[in-house]
Amino acid sequence: MNKFLLTALVAVFSLSAIAQNKLFTIQDAAGMNFKFYTRGVSGLQWVDGTDWYSHMPKGDSMVVVDASTQKLVRSITLNQLNEWMNWQDSLKRFPQVKWHQKGTAISFPADEFIYTVNLSTQKGSIKMKLPKGYSNLEWYEHNGKWNCSYKHNDILHVNNSAIHQKEDEITYGESVHRNEFGISGGIFWSRNAEKMAFYRNDESAVNNYPMTTINGNVAESTPIKYPMAGQANEVVKLGVYHASTGKTVYLKTGDVDQYLTNITWGPESKHIFVAVLNRGQDHLKWQQYDAETGELVRTLFEEKSEQFVEPLHQLYFIPGTNFEYIWLSWKDGFTTLHHYSIAEGYKGKMLTKADWEVTGILGFSQDGETVYFTGTGKSPLESHLWSASTEKYGKPEQLTKETGTHSVQLSPNGNYFIDVYSNRQTPLKTLVKNTNGKTVAELDEQKDPMADYVKVEMDFFTIKAADDKTDLHCRVIKPHDFDKNKKYPAIVYVYGGPHAQMVSERWMGGASFFLQYLAQQGFVVFTVDSRGSDNRGRDFEQCTHRKMGEIEMADQMKGVEWLKSQKYIDSERIGVHGWSYGGYMTTSLMLNQPDVFKVGVCGGPVIDWKFYEIMYTERYMDTPQENPEGYEQTSLLNEVENLKGKLLIVHGTNDDVVVLQHTLAFIEACANKGVLFDYFPYPGGKHHWGGPARVHLMMKMAQYFKDNL
Repeated sequence: MNKFLLTALVAVFSLSAIAQNKLFTIQDAAGMNFKFYTRGVSGLQWVDGTDWYSHMPKGDSMVVVDASTQKLVRSITLNQLNEWMNWQDSLKRFPQVKWHQKGTAISFPADEFIYTVNLSTQKGSIKMKLPKGYSNLEWYEHNGKWNCSYKHNDILHVNNSAIHQKEDEITYGESVHRNEFGISGGIFWSRNAEKMAFYRNDESAVNNYPMTTINGNVAESTPIKYPMAGQANEVVKLGVYHASTGKTVYLKTGDVDQYLTNITWGPESKHIFVAVLNRGQDHLKWQQYDAETGELVRTLFEEKSEQFVEPLHQLYFIPGTNFEYIWLSWKDGFTTLHHYSIAEGYKGKMLTKADWEVTGILGFSQDGETVYFTGTGKSPLESHLWSASTEKYGKPEQLTKETGTHSVQLSPNGNYFIDVYSNRQTPLKTLVKNTNGKTVAELDEQKDPMADYVKVEMDFFTIKAADDKTDLHCRVIKPHDFDKNKKYPAIVYVYGGPHAQMVSERWMGGASFFLQYLAQQGFVVFTVDSRGSDNRGRDFEQCTHRKMGEIEMADQMKGVEWLKSQKYIDSERIGVHGWSYGGYMTTSLMLNQPDVFKVGVCGGPVIDWKFYEIMYTERYMDTPQENPEGYEQTSLLNEVENLKGKLLIVHGTNDDVVVLQHTLAFIEACANKGVLFDYFPYPGGKHHWGGPARVHLMMKMAQYFKDNL
């Protein structure tokens, strides 16, 4: 072989080996390397009223495909769209569109306008002009009728008419109850797009909490409303605006201390259904209201619990009927499907029963005989699509077979679904399937975005909880150059609280870039989802009621017990790390197990539950007045003298989730007791933040472990 060719080949192989052995930088750990993020098919969605789907294979075109035949229905280029719009300032990229009238029309916002295009005539037009600086834009079309809502200067508008003028301490059309109970918005259009329900939130009785902006020459106070446990709450009403008359009617829910959630419009848009939950969150009433008068029609059913009831889902009306609907409830131990009717005297019936969680309903078959829903199935680490009868009790059928976490879009006619899934071996795969579960098209399979980087070893397994009978799911990440004969320091990454699951069968196993970075730096990183965490049913989550942190710590110590049993772990060098509830757990473990944990690093930690917001805290702890012993026992301010190891707490000074008072009170308690710990506030930081300050945060936390563990 020619010696020059041989030299060139050696150089190529050497570069290849180097390229596949890159280590994360601290910028990578902070999530600043966007090539690491998995990306699905751009603009992928179903076309209104059809079994067609559309997506944008490039930024300059959109294609529509018939799922039944996989034939191209139409394609639209950016140049064509600009030509049809007949405008001077053309679009530079194909916009995200809404489909209307069974695929014959699209609409999209651009600048201060909403545009529509009739695809049959290839004519574009302005549907509505919007003011500069608008927000919360939503628009709907039904049988040719259009209505649009948005916020401008804090005033709610419908079709360019102001619905309510701005009022001090009162908001309209915004999310309420601090986004608990499944709430993610404040505007709810009826199915016929003629009526709009909206939240009116009066926070005048809620205490102001001080926030400070330091960018000016003189620091400026910018207070927020923050209702702490046991204090005065916001007062929420639900209004209904009638677009045809301009009239607003408020539902007669009563001006009492309660929560209004899971807003559901009836199929005929004549009635609106509301889950009304008492402040104690142990008594739920599903109420039916007349949308014309606001009068209560009837209470459909009630649910009570000695711990708490937490409504997270709306009612799902079955096609072909204006009376029958499906409701998700975990009153029987796990979230299951229940069939109800708005007819008086109907008691309801269970459709499914299993020892796993149903997580959401996606839709129905056209005849209404089958309901499609997501759920965990045999493994709480996974999420799958299932189907069941809407009429009779039976065993659900699993439609997604591939191991992993599946995100699903059901077609409007209920005949097909888009399946986007990942697991530890698969970054992201996008398929189109029929509702028999058969794949009809493979749209994309993403390559490993970290193929050039060293791979850390990741294992999943279970251990027994502190009750010695409940299985807990664990994840351990080992250094990339792991040697079973060496001793490694270990970091326990912890969350432990409700509505979160750290260990899951998805890409990277649910672990963050930062945890992988720590493993590459020579640490073993261990996580266990303790009792109280998500996707394990009612009893698994409710067992921590009125004593948050106690059972979770006991389970975390079972994880530490497992760690210490591994010959490759240095038992004298165990650290702990977490954020938010995980920050509470990190600090709790440092104070309650001072001889076990050498180093703790946490961010935005809850320190005393009486400083946290009403909706979340009172669900799990009741009020401080009702449960004084529980609040006293779980307050970390009473345990600062126990600290032995090195503890770093970081906190954004403008954190509006876990307010700064938590860590300031901890500093005061430590100062009074002569206890030393390390504290780093991030000016202007919220509960999470990005940019250069996030890189600094990752650097700070990693270096603390390197220096002290």
